[in-house]
Amino acid sequence: MSTTIDESYIPDIDYDDDYEEGGNRRIVLIALIAVLLLGIGAVAYWFLAIHKSGKQTLAAIEKTTDTYDLGQQTMNLGDGALIQVDVKMHLTTLASKSDIAKEAAPLTNAEILVFGQSTSANLLTASGKQAVQQQLVTQFNKILGPVNKLPQVQGIYFGELTIPQPVLSGSNGGATGGASGPVIGGATTQ
Repeated sequence: MSTTIDESYIPDIDYDDDYEEGGNRRIVLIALIAVLLLGIGAVAYWFLAIHKSGKQTLAAIEKTTDTYDLGQQTMNLGDGALIQVDVKMHLTTLASKSDIAKEAAPLTNAEILVFGQSTSANLLTASGKQAVQQQLVTQFNKILGPVNKLPQVQGIYFGELTIPQPVLSGSNGGATGGASGPVIGGATTQ
């Protein structure tokens, strides 16, 4: 009981005339190459666009155009002395004054904390002032956060920085009848 197939009923089709052998493979290969090239082109465009926008953003940081004045504050220094300071933030073009105004309280708090760690002797030197300025830039940028992954505050300027000297009283320890007033050139004024 074997079954045999009569080959006379199977039509003899010549595929070579209508269809080239391996044609499907070529079409698939061409399609894969096209998709691969498009992918490479998209990645290259994305990389160049990010690189180009990065340069524009760095240029925006270099072109600072605005300042934000935190106003004059009177604070205690770490050594107990008082300081009167007007801090101005030098902003990048990425910064928004309205966003900064919303953070005025935390910025003032950071200002108080940074100056509270410094001493009057330290602030009398240029390097001491620069160190405080750098600490303020760091703290302010932490509070404000980045815009496009870049800081908003580029620098700090002191519009005014005064460390008032304590008023010396007379030799009787400040009792009535002693000299009073600020000390000017070693003499007291009445």
